[in-house]
Amino acid sequence: MRAMSSPRHLALTLGLLLFCALPAVAYHEADEPSDGTVASFKPVEPPYPVTGVQFSDASGRPVRIDDFVGRVVLLNLWATWCPPCVRELPALDRLAGRFADEPFAVVTLALDQGGALQAAPFFERLGIANLVLYVDPARAIGEVLPDDVLPASFFIDREGRVVSYLRSYVDWDDASADRLIRDLLISPPSGG
Repeated sequence: MRAMSSPRHLALTLGLLLFCALPAVAYHEADEPSDGTVASFKPVEPPYPVTGVQFSDASGRPVRIDDFVGRVVLLNLWATWCPPCVRELPALDRLAGRFADEPFAVVTLALDQGGALQAAPFFERLGIANLVLYVDPARAIGEVLPDDVLPASFFIDREGRVVSYLRSYVDWDDASADRLIRDLLISPPSGG
């Protein structure tokens, strides 16, 4: 008897796969809803330090989150195989440009196994001008932050502590994003 390879068999197989995947998608949506704006960021109480994790820039130079202490950081985890991540990069680039003269850094960390060789063409194709390409092919960041849903963004205060997060796409061109960052920039350190 010949194996079923008809369009009907293919449709049934794809339908079954979709049906099995829905609970996982629905669970994530119910657990972490997002409206696509910074209003969906969840506060972290109490804030916790993110230290010691090493990744690299596109040239292979080691970088640590600790290197950004003294600045408010927006850490964005992304990958080339994630369409919402790639869609978000130009807006993150514009955000970095708007805050270039502030003690603020947008750190976009590519988690692709191919590192800079895989991620750099995306920066070039998208015309990214204000962001530095950082890569973490070993996904060391996963030791301290969840990296199972992409894109994911984490605000880190000037003391190197995660203060809020969102594991979804964000419209960084929305005026509320700039207001949130300005509020974070004027927030006094916990000791002051």
